[in-house]
Amino acid sequence: DDVLASMDIDVENCSVLLDFDDVTKMSILDIQENTQRAIDILDSYDFKFISIAGCSVSGDINGMVPEINTDGVVIRKEFKVWKTIRKFNPNVRFIFGDYGIANPQLSDDLIAPDANGKIRYTIEDSYFVVRGYSRRQGDKGAQVYGLCRRLINSGHYMGPSFSWGDFKINECAQEQFLGNSTNWVSIDTSHHMTYVLAEVKEFEKKIVEEKTREILI
Repeated sequence: DDVLASMDIDVENCSVLLDFDDVTKMSILDIQENTQRAIDILDSYDFKFISIAGCSVSGDINGMVPEINTDGVVIRKEFKVWKTIRKFNPNVRFIFGDYGIANPQLSDDLIAPDANGKIRYTIEDSYFVVRGYSRRQGDKGAQVYGLCRRLINSGHYMGPSFSWGDFKINECAQEQFLGNSTNWVSIDTSHHMTYVLAEVKEFEKKIVEEKTREILI
């Protein structure tokens, strides 16, 4: 209260971000308990909204898929926490924030010549990660052709019309596009943002439907 008063802040025009940063070493339970505790404290202040952000993508590919030329699923902990908190606190203006597909601890200036080829593809509550091998070995950057074909054959691929990123993945699988590391961050992000927006919209729709049913009952 003293801090808000000293800054002369109108809380109704301010929002609060619960920024968990890198959550790869945190459990879903710990994130959820910390989030709920913060919401309970902030509930009486009538902020415009409260938002949660965190990133389950490891800065090291080994933290997601330990073996080269294999695939793995990484749970999006921050999203599962948001859904749980949102469901059990339907009257709280609780917004989902997003770090996207890159770990926030990674430096933009980092040069990693031995970085593995990879695709981080967002699926329900998780990331499907397709791992290749060092870009200095084998087919080098051209390994991404095979990575895209593995993704398309995985059953997770949403089709070329889903997003710009999905279009480029299909193009690459046909060896009509290669791209560099920066391009693939954009491609992964394009699919991720399109998927998450639809995911959040659908979940919010369910919340509204449940509240409507309760009112009618």
